[in-house]
Amino acid sequence: MTERLYYHDSYLRQFDAHAVESAGDGSTVYLDRTAFYPTSGGQPFDLGSIGGVPVREVVDEGDRIAHLLAESATIDLEGGPVDARVLSAVEARANELVWENRPVSVAYEEAGNAQGLRKASDREGTLLVVSIDRLDRSACGGTHVRATGEIGAVLLRKVEKVRQTVRVEFLCGSRAVLRARADYEALNRVAQLFSSSLDEVPAVVAAQMEAARAAEKVRRKLELDLAGHQGRELYQNTAPGADGVRRAVRQATSGGLDELRALAQSFTAQPQAVFVATLSSPPSVLLATSADSGVDAGQRLKAALAEAGGRGGGTARMAQGSVPDAALLAKIAEKL
Repeated sequence: MTERLYYHDSYLRQFDAHAVESAGDGSTVYLDRTAFYPTSGGQPFDLGSIGGVPVREVVDEGDRIAHLLAESATIDLEGGPVDARVLSAVEARANELVWENRPVSVAYEEAGNAQGLRKASDREGTLLVVSIDRLDRSACGGTHVRATGEIGAVLLRKVEKVRQTVRVEFLCGSRAVLRARADYEALNRVAQLFSSSLDEVPAVVAAQMEAARAAEKVRRKLELDLAGHQGRELYQNTAPGADGVRRAVRQATSGGLDELRALAQSFTAQPQAVFVATLSSPPSVLLATSADSGVDAGQRLKAALAEAGGRGGGTARMAQGSVPDAALLAKIAEKL
């Protein structure tokens, strides 16, 4: 819940607060206390900044208040994916038009007489038409610059698919310069970490990633080989029960059941074998059986989990699931 400071002091211009949550890649911030008045009852929201970043909108969400920060803007485009080369060409053209410093004029025109609009308006009466010299005419009720040069540098950044459209994030003017500087500094730090030049960073990172993938494949193979050896050794050291089936139980406090899967597969690759593994955090269980054990792992585990209020399942040879409380694992293991 956000403490609303403006109720106590409507003249408050500065305040300290803690950010308790963020959303939208950090573009929306929630504070534990705020002096920003949200739009309500016909009164517009307060303007200002948080940490030096301008606040572009303040929204009342009931128990808390959302502060929308205006570092970048977005535009939604229809027509499918945008190729990177097209994006680069659009950015170059937009900056050319800025550098040409084309005049921008604003005029009031009757909707029925407005000609040459980029997009026809469905409004009636008087329209506010904004024209960029030898480029564009659009009906727009917002504020506008006197010439394109006032826009400053244009920087197109992130592209993402949003429902049936493509959303392009962009920055202009000083924000574009600051963002480009931040991007450069980040790339420069990466270059320093790899002891390479900026231009070599992509190739160096790609090579390092390929080496890491190769090393991971080798590590995984060694793990599987080790698990296979450990599974066979465990089988040899496990005495058969009265029914001739060898049962092994392994307990772990953390990690993941996937780490025990290879061991389970190796153990149950031998005749008449049942392998049970439990994990206390998060509370979960794994059951693997050999084909001649007479135990259907999926059915057996599903029944045991249902009694304990858990859920899960799998195949006749291997199944896994989870339970609400780790204290139930020992009892489940006994039934398996």
